[in-house]
Amino acid sequence: MIRNLFVMLILILMAHQQKLNAQRYYDVGLPMVAFYADSTSLKKTTPDLTNPFSNTDSIALFDPVTYSGSLNNGSHGFLRGNLFFDDHTGAHVDAPNHFVHKNSDQINQLSVGELTVDQLTGPMVFLDMTSRENRNVYPSDIQHIVNQLQNGAWLIVNFGLAQDYNTKTYSSKDSPGFAQETCQYLADLIDNKAINITGIGSDNRSLDIASNFKNPETSCHGILLAKRNILIIENMASLSEIAQEKGNFELIVAPLKIIGGSGSPARVFIRCE
Repeated sequence: MIRNLFVMLILILMAHQQKLNAQRYYDVGLPMVAFYADSTSLKKTTPDLTNPFSNTDSIALFDPVTYSGSLNNGSHGFLRGNLFFDDHTGAHVDAPNHFVHKNSDQINQLSVGELTVDQLTGPMVFLDMTSRENRNVYPSDIQHIVNQLQNGAWLIVNFGLAQDYNTKTYSSKDSPGFAQETCQYLADLIDNKAINITGIGSDNRSLDIASNFKNPETSCHGILLAKRNILIIENMASLSEIAQEKGNFELIVAPLKIIGGSGSPARVFIRCE
């Protein structure tokens, strides 16, 4: 009897270990690279990070992350200082108060520090747009995955742009994104309770294509983020490895808890099993 229980316990532990081994995590947040503000020649603090910012780079998307600090005890001690950065630098979360309609009160919209764990974690649906020349997302691209966009899912879109981060190609006005009709299509699905999503993430500078901002209030930022609290993650790192994965996905987003902040740089993880 005892021997049988012992064998059963071993089998349970082995099964549990196999399940743990089957889980894989991907870090899909582009890094923020800190520069010492008091250095005569700006240098990266971590030499293996890619896509560094430079305040002399004319095509940089945002201000560089500057770090002002020093060791408190000569050649040794505790290093601490102040960070200065745009809250939409690198991989970041847009909070609903990022986009303010002319007749709305920003204070009444959620800031990034008010987002809940339920909003920042959830099942993930992956959409890969890299196999075609026109990589913009249209309603027809959403129609075949509507039944997956449930239970507070995150829709993550791979445009194949991460390798061009912080270049003229990446920041081009012709960069792919969501067409305006797709934004409206998603809004209609949400209103009709046909889908239940928490947010949308992508590896491009803006979820919206440039022409959407001719009328910003009908852009994805306007009708999804501001009006319906559908969060947005931009500047995600390469999602090419995710395209090779099968099975279930979970998204984990970790922004800074900045009350009143319109966004925050974030670590973004995808768990695959």
